[in-house]
Amino acid sequence: MSHHNSALALFAPGNSISPSTVGYEYDSRLPFMFNLIKGETDSKADARGMTYEQARLWGTVQKTRIRVLNDESFKVSDQAIQQFMLEFWIWDKHWPGLDFPGSYPTKIDLPNTMPQPSSSVVVKLQDTVSHLSTSSPVEHFPVILLTGDGETDRLRDEARAAILKIKGNSFVPFHGWDTKTGLPYYAIICTAVNGFQRFCGKGQEYFKVIRTHFYPVARIMYQRSRYGLMVIWIEAPTAEHAVLLNSNESAWRNFKECWAFLKSWSVMYRGKMAVDTVQYLKDWQAAVEVDLDNIELERPPIPQLRLSTRPDYWNTVLYADIEHLEGLIAEEREELEDCKKSANAASQVPLSINLEILATPSKHKLPQSETGIAKKLRLVPAAPKPDLADPALDHQTDLVESLTVAAKCNRPGYIVVGCSDSAKVRGDTVSFLQSEYGAASNVRAEESGYYLMFEDTLEGHETLDDRYEVIYDEIKEDKFFNNNVVDAILTSWREPEKGVLE
Repeated sequence: MSHHNSALALFAPGNSISPSTVGYEYDSRLPFMFNLIKGETDSKADARGMTYEQARLWGTVQKTRIRVLNDESFKVSDQAIQQFMLEFWIWDKHWPGLDFPGSYPTKIDLPNTMPQPSSSVVVKLQDTVSHLSTSSPVEHFPVILLTGDGETDRLRDEARAAILKIKGNSFVPFHGWDTKTGLPYYAIICTAVNGFQRFCGKGQEYFKVIRTHFYPVARIMYQRSRYGLMVIWIEAPTAEHAVLLNSNESAWRNFKECWAFLKSWSVMYRGKMAVDTVQYLKDWQAAVEVDLDNIELERPPIPQLRLSTRPDYWNTVLYADIEHLEGLIAEEREELEDCKKSANAASQVPLSINLEILATPSKHKLPQSETGIAKKLRLVPAAPKPDLADPALDHQTDLVESLTVAAKCNRPGYIVVGCSDSAKVRGDTVSFLQSEYGAASNVRAEESGYYLMFEDTLEGHETLDDRYEVIYDEIKEDKFFNNNVVDAILTSWREPEKGVLE
């Protein structure tokens, strides 16, 4: 993919362009990738509406997003360039050797009269109308193109003012501002006399019911302006759902159904006394057959890596997500480091001593470190033999199989951890690998190395991929606890046979 080399040099340190007059525009290829990786198979979808392959792709999106935001070359780059690098690296991981279908972001001139945000970017989607392309100036300073009657314009102005008063002038809705109405996309004006009371209920009892009912499909937002006026709008619950709404017809129809319900309730009781939303939902589902094909809504844009450097809503969600993931990674790394230290320390202690300690714990008051070593290795006490120096006892060679494990394995889901010296393959390492690297089935050893087996389920597939990346990186960086290990090879499935990823 040499044709991208010149593009990569554009955002090297020192070559950045001032955002005051120039921005970038990029056509996202994520919806295309989600449809492509699904293929023509009739794979089962999980609770999120994703096939197994789509779930793997989304996992790559999450990991690569963190990589881009922490990369010294790109973390302060224009957002369109960050989005391009995100998708470029994702494509290279899932379709190596094939040319990336996207194009490098193009420069666009920004009007000098427009208020300048911290980053000026337009990211537009294929197969969507241009007015849905989100740019920071439009989101923070919406240009209102009012086309309705005077009363409608007044209500919209009042509703927008209430939103900004409560949420702050820098508030950006999840999908941006609709320039035609000045309200968040998918917004509905409600003028029922008792609308707020019947929408929320005492202690938000009604709102909690409908919010929970529609949450797998959409997140319902609202803002009360005054007695007899409120605005309701819906959003994709997560960035993951925003991608699905562009690539999955079933998810998009469900999203439109949520909007249709709220619109129906608001129109039915316009200027009147309304019934509560929970009762209306029951009646509406029983009596109304919605023609979703005639509901004209534009699909939402895919959220960018960062909408701005200000502490707006999406930044809060995004960085909280990143901090959570980084915290989990740090905990896992710390735990693995402790285990490796314990294993290295244990390798200096004769196995016979460990066995004796476990067999007669009451007679051995051990320091905490040695006790931890024994616990980590989880060695099974064995009857003492006359010759404690017997190599068979030291290395538990009965756990090292003489035949090739691969030849006897009836399923392909495993990681081969290859060793340079067959004489140093230890049977007592089997239990350590199984407990510390999460092999769901078992770990087996042969003279060439170790085999980590995983269950043929969706969860097993993801665990297999994650553990392979951890082991491979540690071997590559000379951080793996066993210096005899020189390589890791992944053998995975094509399609899962059972199980559903929650």
